[in-house]
Amino acid sequence: MSYSNPKALNSVRYLFLACFAVVILYPFVLMIFGSLKSETAFLANPVSPPTTLNLGNYQFAWNKAHIPKFALNSLIVAAGTVLLTLVTGSMAAFALSRIRFRGRAWIYLAFVALLTIPVQIYIIPLYVLIVRAHLADSFLGLILPYTAGSLPLATVRPSAFTSHVPCTKSFGLVKSNQFFTLIRPSARSTAETCKFR
Repeated sequence: MSYSNPKALNSVRYLFLACFAVVILYPFVLMIFGSLKSETAFLANPVSPPTTLNLGNYQFAWNKAHIPKFALNSLIVAAGTVLLTLVTGSMAAFALSRIRFRGRAWIYLAFVALLTIPVQIYIIPLYVLIVRAHLADSFLGLILPYTAGSLPLATVRPSAFTSHVPCTKSFGLVKSNQFFTLIRPSARSTAETCKFR
C-alpha cells in the first residue's frame, strides 16, 4: 500500500512553481535594473541592482524613439483589425450556421483547415502581395493581413456557437434580428481571442 504525504507533495509543488516563477521573472527584473542605470554602470555590472536611479533612459526613449507615435499606430492597427474581423467574421459565421446553400459545409471545412496553417508558410508570399498591391508602409498593409489571419477563428468560433442555438423563426424574428440576437453573445469572446493573435 503506497503512502503519500499531502503536505510534502504540496511543498514540492510550491517549490517547483516558485522556481518556475523565478526563471520567468528574472529576465524582466534584469530589464528593469538595466533601464534604471547609466550606460557606464550597466557596462560595469549588468546584473546588479542600480545604486542610483537614472530616469533619463525613459525620457530618451520617449522623445527619441518616437514611442507616442508608435503607440498610436499600434492602437489604430489593433482597433481596425478587431473591428474588421468582428464584422466580417460574424457575418460569415451567421451565414454558415443559419443560411442553407450549396457548398456551405465545404466552406466551413476550408475555414477550419486555415486554422492549421502556420503564418511562417505564407509570410513571404503575403509580403510580396502587399508590395505589389502598393499597401506597404500603410495601415491597410497591416490591418488587412491581420484580419485575414484572424478571420478563420472569428468565423469558426461564432458559427459553432450559433449552430447549437435553436432556430428563432418561431419567435417571429427576421434575419437581421436573428443576426444580432445570436452573434452578440459570442462577439466579446471572439474579440478577446482575436486581439491576442
